[in-house]
Amino acid sequence: MDDYQRRMTHIELLQTIVQNYHRFDSTFWSKIVRWQLEEYHRESKRILKDFNKALADHGHLEPGHRAYQRAIATATQAALAEPGPSPGDVTWADVFTVRHLFQDPALKAVIDSGWTSSDQRLELLAFIDQVLLEEPQFPPDCHAFLFT
Repeated sequence: MDDYQRRMTHIELLQTIVQNYHRFDSTFWSKIVRWQLEEYHRESKRILKDFNKALADHGHLEPGHRAYQRAIATATQAALAEPGPSPGDVTWADVFTVRHLFQDPALKAVIDSGWTSSDQRLELLAFIDQVLLEEPQFPPDCHAFLFT
């Protein structure tokens, strides 16, 4: 599936969830939020691990590398500290909360700092925009909504 088709399918899923929100209770929405939070944790740890591996493979570390490493580690800690949902308090709107490491203030500050050249910043921000176009994520089971 190409990027366009994947995005269109995602938009259709979002639209279907909004149109059918009344069919489900707080327990259902809690399961989705819990899954989203687990994915956020997993992805945050993966980004930190991959960045640390890239730094180790690179060999020569510059101060900017360390600034990014600290920011990604701080953002990952914040992601892992985010509490899970309280089942009775979750509503259908909560599944639309976007949770991604790229939204962390510490990481945003490094991206906007002098450690990142203008060209690198534009390239990184364009990449982040593409990643965030696919948010919020939903468990694979939710795609069955498109066929009901």
